[in-house]
Amino acid sequence: MGIALRFEPIDANGKRYEVKVVATDLKRMYARVVDGKLVIQMPASWDRNYAMESAIKLYERARRFLMRHPERFDRKRMEVRDGMEIRVLGRAFRVSVTENPNSSSSRARLDGDTVAISLSGRLSQKDRARHAESLLSRTCSKAVLPALADRVNRTNAEHFRSTLGAIRIRNNTSKWGSCTSRNNLSFSFRLLLLPDDIIDYVIAHELAHTKVRSHSQRFWAILGSIVPDYKQKRKWLNAH
Repeated sequence: MGIALRFEPIDANGKRYEVKVVATDLKRMYARVVDGKLVIQMPASWDRNYAMESAIKLYERARRFLMRHPERFDRKRMEVRDGMEIRVLGRAFRVSVTENPNSSSSRARLDGDTVAISLSGRLSQKDRARHAESLLSRTCSKAVLPALADRVNRTNAEHFRSTLGAIRIRNNTSKWGSCTSRNNLSFSFRLLLLPDDIIDYVIAHELAHTKVRSHSQRFWAILGSIVPDYKQKRKWLNAH
């Protein structure tokens, strides 16, 4: 496609969101906030003029949304402390954080139900917090992924019977879950820290997208037949 698009940064709630446009092999166009930037993912196969027009429209929609709902993208980084306990998908983990002044890299390992994080002593305070959160989420995600996959597959078998692709856990803050055109399902690590009924709602929500891609009336009808109080669950999520 070879398009070089530049957009003005978006100022919302005292924050500035730089905008980045990237070409992908996806079939649809998406906009999401990643590390404080608005990233517009554009299908590389699209016609140049159509892609440019669509990107401009998506940028405007994203800008309006950020202006109206800045709190949706103002979730603070998880504070990881030595000795803290965290419950992920119902499983309790204890966290051990140490610092190695002689190491240039950080790492983590799971010892039973203890996540042992070793941070490089060469990190700044900001990078230390970022590394600790990333290592914690990655280690816990790997440990609970089989249980999450089993939960998704059971819900799918009972209500949808769709052919699913990969099931993943991602450490993002802009979405609780997502479903691609190939039925690959992704769930936010932060979702797994929430109550069970909320997790089940998001699982059903993303599985409903295997039947209806959009948020049309048909989509909500399908979801409502499985989660009758989905409006309350959705409202709770939007507040958190």
